[in-house]
Amino acid sequence: MKYYILDLSPHNSLVKYLVDQGFRIFIASWRNPTAEDRDMGMADYLDAVGEAMDAVGEIVPDQKFTPSAIAWGGTLLAAKAAQMARDGDDRLATLTRFATQTDFEDPGELQLFVSESEVSYLENMMWDQGYLDTKQMAGAFQLLRSSDLIWSHCVHEYLMGRRQEMFDLMAWNADATRMPYKLHSEYLRHIFLNNELAEGQYRVGGKPVAISDIDVPVFCVSTTSDHVASSRSVYKLHLLADTDVTFVLASGGHNAGIVSEPGHESRTYRIRTTREDKSFLGPDVWCAASRKHNGSWWSAMVTWLSERSGDPVQVGGTAIAEVTVAHLENATCTVILECCGSNTDGRRVCDGWIKVTAPDIEAVNILVRTLDYLAALSLLAPRHQPHNLAAIRSLSKQFPNVPQIDCFDTSFHHSLDENDRIFALPKNLKDQGIIRYGF
Repeated sequence: MKYYILDLSPHNSLVKYLVDQGFRIFIASWRNPTAEDRDMGMADYLDAVGEAMDAVGEIVPDQKFTPSAIAWGGTLLAAKAAQMARDGDDRLATLTRFATQTDFEDPGELQLFVSESEVSYLENMMWDQGYLDTKQMAGAFQLLRSSDLIWSHCVHEYLMGRRQEMFDLMAWNADATRMPYKLHSEYLRHIFLNNELAEGQYRVGGKPVAISDIDVPVFCVSTTSDHVASSRSVYKLHLLADTDVTFVLASGGHNAGIVSEPGHESRTYRIRTTREDKSFLGPDVWCAASRKHNGSWWSAMVTWLSERSGDPVQVGGTAIAEVTVAHLENATCTVILECCGSNTDGRRVCDGWIKVTAPDIEAVNILVRTLDYLAALSLLAPRHQPHNLAAIRSLSKQFPNVPQIDCFDTSFHHSLDENDRIFALPKNLKDQGIIRYGF
């Protein structure tokens, strides 16, 4: 759900890298669910993927496109692509997946936390609160790499008194997300425990889907030190897909191996394409037969995509296309405010003014001068995300004629203790019952 790992900062943004190569990029951002979304399940999320594809089709009609997804999103995308193939929907040109599993027979270290009893325990806990909480989800991933993600922090910050400087990927990792009760329960039982998607038993729209129905070329990336989606598990896509699969094994872990921009001398990757008419190679044989390259795998993906795409798109400086999408608001930017116990209607930000309306609070006008205000907040809150301030300043220089959004993402601040939260969330917003705001 936290798509922006692919667009953290200008220097390590895969989105920017692809745009610079002439690709047109569309991004779907998932709302962080609350208790009100407890009954949203896999079907709802699959339908949402379809709605996003419909929206892209309205903007660039009569063109095929390449959907991309990372981690759990890639599993969801595989089910959607299989459904589209089953139903004769031929809008896909190719498919790209990053650090994502399809076959969960041997899912790696995560299986330590997923058993029948554990799932039942989680379901009972989620039933009470309506979702899997951020701390509960983050805790499982931290335990998988406790030496790096728990004990090293205790040693350096508590024993040695050396607080690590915040950087973009670290801030992204702290921005924890929730999962609705129904979605997480269905995923754990049907996809993880029962492995229904890999075995052709998972149903979408009342009928089973099969990964073997996907007939477009697939670009699949795994990493050597992935503690969430092990490379051997990801590699099992070769056993399921009846199409050309270009598999990449990159150095690094679940996150850093994907955010692997050109310029890292120590980074390496292996790449090899298995044609649909060729025999299966085991992961060890594949590794021995593949060629090792130095540098980032991003350039290899650009080459692969270019061979299967149309002409590059010329990106104009501050030009913004005027498009109307039926189910999206025609606005340059929209602010969404999440309030305790109520839904709010986000309105456009213009010249520093945010107009907020909600059923249970009066409409308010909040004047925020972006750079000065955020700079002051960054000084007060050492745990704040300083890269957002740098990003806004960078955008101001790149697009001087485009009004900037005068707020920033604080989705993880509700999990901080009270003293930190006071500085993380402006008092005038907090007094209105607002617990999160962003762009």
